[in-house]
Amino acid sequence: MWSLSTKMNGGLTTKDYIEDYCIYRIRQDTRNTPNYEHVRDDPCNAVAARIREIGTQIETRNPDFFARVCDQLNVNANTAYAQFKDLADELFRDSQNGHQGVSWGRIAALIAFSGRLALHCATHDMEDMVPSVIGWTARYLDNNLNNWMGEHDGWDGFMTFFDSNAEDNRAQEALEAFMKKAFTYAAVGVVVAGLASMIMKK
Repeated sequence: MWSLSTKMNGGLTTKDYIEDYCIYRIRQDTRNTPNYEHVRDDPCNAVAARIREIGTQIETRNPDFFARVCDQLNVNANTAYAQFKDLADELFRDSQNGHQGVSWGRIAALIAFSGRLALHCATHDMEDMVPSVIGWTARYLDNNLNNWMGEHDGWDGFMTFFDSNAEDNRAQEALEAFMKKAFTYAAVGVVVAGLASMIMKK
C-alpha cells in the first residue's frame, strides 16, 4: 500500500508530480508562477519528464477541446471541486458494468486536463485556484485510484505503459477516452443517460 504521503521515485509524492505538471503547463504559456519557485523548469526525474511529455502530447492533439471543457465547467470556488470530481468519476467509470474503468491512459488524461485547467485559472484571474486544482487531482488519485496504482507498480507502471515504443498510440487512446467521457458531460453539465453505450472502453 502506498499513498500521496509516501515518498517514491527520488523522494517525490504523487502530489509532487501533479504540481510539477500543472506548473510546467502554466509556464509553457509564458505565465509567471511566483508561488512555485521550488518547481524546477527542467523535470527532476524520469517520471516527471514522462508525465510532462505524455500530458503535452495528449493536450496538443486537440487543444481546442480541452479549452472548451474548461470553459464549460464554469469554474468557481463554490462548485469547482464537485464538477471536477463528477467529470473524473465519469472518466473512470467502466462503460460495460459500472465498475471503475481505470488505466494509466485515463490517469494521464486526467493529469493533462488538470494542467489545462490550472492554466485556465491562471489566465482568467483565478490564480488562487491553481493550488486547488493540484490538490483536487492529487486527492482524487489518492482517494479513488490509490489501490489500483499500487497494484500496477506505481509510477514504474506508468513508465512501462508509456514506453517509447507505445507512447504515441497510448497518448491517442488516452485523448479519445477523455473526449468520449467528457464532451457530453461538459456540454450539458450532467452525465447523460445511456452515455455508456456510446463510449469506447479503453
